[in-house]
Amino acid sequence: MVDEKKLGKLLIVDDDKIIVKLLTRIFEKYCELETAHSGEEGLEILERGYTPGVILSDQMMPGIQGSEFLNKSTKYVPDAKRIILTGNQDLQNIMEVISEAKAFMYLVKPFDNIALIKNVSNAFEEYNTRKFLTNRIKDYEARIGKYEKRIKSLVGDHDMGLETLSIINTLYILAQNDSRYYYRQGLSSICITCRYLAKQFDLSEDETDNLVYAAFIQGIQRIGGSDKYHLNDPVELSSSEQQIYRNHFVAAFSSLLDNFNLAPVADVCLKMWEKPNGKGFPNRLKEDMIPLNSILLNLAVRYENLVYRLELKDLKKLKDNGEITQTAETTLVRHHAAILELSKNLSYYEQLPVKAFKNLITFGDCPTLKPSEEDLLIKL
Repeated sequence: MVDEKKLGKLLIVDDDKIIVKLLTRIFEKYCELETAHSGEEGLEILERGYTPGVILSDQMMPGIQGSEFLNKSTKYVPDAKRIILTGNQDLQNIMEVISEAKAFMYLVKPFDNIALIKNVSNAFEEYNTRKFLTNRIKDYEARIGKYEKRIKSLVGDHDMGLETLSIINTLYILAQNDSRYYYRQGLSSICITCRYLAKQFDLSEDETDNLVYAAFIQGIQRIGGSDKYHLNDPVELSSSEQQIYRNHFVAAFSSLLDNFNLAPVADVCLKMWEKPNGKGFPNRLKEDMIPLNSILLNLAVRYENLVYRLELKDLKKLKDNGEITQTAETTLVRHHAAILELSKNLSYYEQLPVKAFKNLITFGDCPTLKPSEEDLLIKL
């Protein structure tokens, strides 16, 4: 038996007024109802704008038969689920009626009330599920369009091909999950910082694109990971945790190396946590084996993490209260602490990128490297 709540809109069509009254009594508890005593009257109701999720119609009626009415109803409510009631038990005839009516199912008279309710409920479940999924797809497409505009605003109008852009859009949407532990839009901020860093080194158009695209997708390896992987950089994890993280990290970006356009982007991501002294992650590469773009991406990501990422010690407070605030004063303190941290233990190979980064903070106009003067909120 279905719950006592509205399943949706139901249209009942039958020339037998006693049957209509019976069906009304059965379904008025569960559905918003409209009734008609002929196919023509049913079409008039649909023409007036009634949009049922399920239509329940008798087959044998004066004027147009149920199957013809249901077929014509697709003009008004193409996604509705149609159920045909028939007293004819000939299988060949039933199949012909179902085909013409574009019916979801048929029920043979006399029908059992409980079975009828169950079948109508199943039809509503199918309709509501499909409607939900359709809306989700529309929402996804809208988000794709929005993020495509955002990507183009950050990297410019350079054409990497529709397939590649679609992949980046999808990865960017998935990586948004990682932003839930940031006091501002972390991914977008990192992208903007990378674009300004690219200008500092007068990178080519292609190199700049690769750097900014890498900034968009660098968080995908944390999708589905536990909180400690979201709130710690790889070098802050224990050896066993690093090994688990490494497997996800390498798998996430290695899978993109087969795409001609994305291979340079994935390479930047794969090497972003390497250190010129050979003590980095995941492959302990040294000096000129690490591209400049990877070092620049690392600086942008680490700055964002040091200043705007939720601190692990505050995770319980966030989960207990459902929200947490970072004051402007705290942001300023973390900003200065980040500059000091990024300047520690530099190899010769890192000195120039870090110097450029600090110059950009001190003398540049990069908006994402100016500490926020407002209190910031994370809300679950």
